[in-house]
Amino acid sequence: MEQQKRKHASDFYSTYAHGTALYVRWAAERGISYQETIVLYSLHAENGITQKSVCDGYGLPKQTVNAVVRSLKERGMITLQPAEKDRREKIMMLTPQGREYTEHMLGPLFEIEERVCRNIDEERFLRMTETMELFNLLFEKEMEKDGKKHE
Repeated sequence: MEQQKRKHASDFYSTYAHGTALYVRWAAERGISYQETIVLYSLHAENGITQKSVCDGYGLPKQTVNAVVRSLKERGMITLQPAEKDRREKIMMLTPQGREYTEHMLGPLFEIEERVCRNIDEERFLRMTETMELFNLLFEKEMEKDGKKHE
């Protein structure tokens, strides 16, 4: 890779990692794990999702998500219901107590995100998301090609 493109890739990864680190720091400052934040965040966005959806969507290991889900279930924050298509798969749903807890814990995060988004015009925000999705898609394809080289 030519030097300039290598620098762009490095800057991109550094920026991405810094964004994740900010969410980790935000969670830690409030006494909640980053992983629990992600599970609650995803449930708030789409109540009625599977653990696999959280793993795939946020890049968290299955065991980590499962541990968070068990904890949330034990604390009465979520319920688990068998999926219609595959009864082995469980659909996570916030309980009323879980919804209240999520709003209390993540409400301040949503407010921060809203303030930030007001400072980034919608067109730019959409381009940023589309570019990140394209990068991820192409990166995954290249990883798969590379993986086949090592078989």
